[in-house]
Amino acid sequence: FDRKDDEEISKTARIIREQVDRASGITQKLLSFARQRPPQLCPLSLHEFLEKFLETMEEQFASQKIRIEKKFADVPLPFLGDEEQLEEVFVNLARNAIHAMPRGGHFTITTRKKAERAEVSLTDTGCGIPPENLSKIFVPFFTTKSRGTGLGLSIVHGIVKNHGGTLSVASHVGKGTTFTLSFPLKKEEVL
Repeated sequence: FDRKDDEEISKTARIIREQVDRASGITQKLLSFARQRPPQLCPLSLHEFLEKFLETMEEQFASQKIRIEKKFADVPLPFLGDEEQLEEVFVNLARNAIHAMPRGGHFTITTRKKAERAEVSLTDTGCGIPPENLSKIFVPFFTTKSRGTGLGLSIVHGIVKNHGGTLSVASHVGKGTTFTLSFPLKKEEVL
C-alpha cells in the first residue's frame, strides 16, 4: 500500500463509521417511537428542571452563537413528570431551534402559571416553518431535513400527551418559531 491507498482506506472507514452511527441513531428513534412507555411520574419543579436542561445545552447554544434568555414566572410551578422523557422533549425542541438558527440568534424560555397548568414556551429567532408544513410537523416520518427521520417531533408530541400535557406551535417564516407546552400543576400545590 502506498500513502494514497492509506488515505482512501481512512476516508472509507470514516464514511462507514458515520453511516453506522446514523443508522444506529435512526434505529434508536424508531425503537423509542415504537415503545413509548408510560411516564414514571415524580414531583418536579419546572424551573429546576429547565435550569438543569439549559445547563446541559449551554455549550451547544454557545457554539452556534445563540443567546439564551430566561423569563421565568415569579411563582413555583410544581408538576408531575418523568424527568428522562421530558429531557428528551426539551433536547429535541432545542436541537430543532439550533438547526433553525445556523447563523446564531436568540432562544427564549418563558414560564407562566395559567389556570391550573404550568406553561413553558420555547421561542427561537430562526427561519420559521412554512405554513404548508406546520400541520404536518407532528406526523411520524414527516421531515424537511435531508438527514432527518421525521420521528423527533412525533415522539415529543407523544411524551407530552402521555404527561396529560398539550403542545402547540406558532411560526412565522423568517422570524422564528414558538413551541408552547402545558402540563397540569401538581394538585396539592395548586393555589
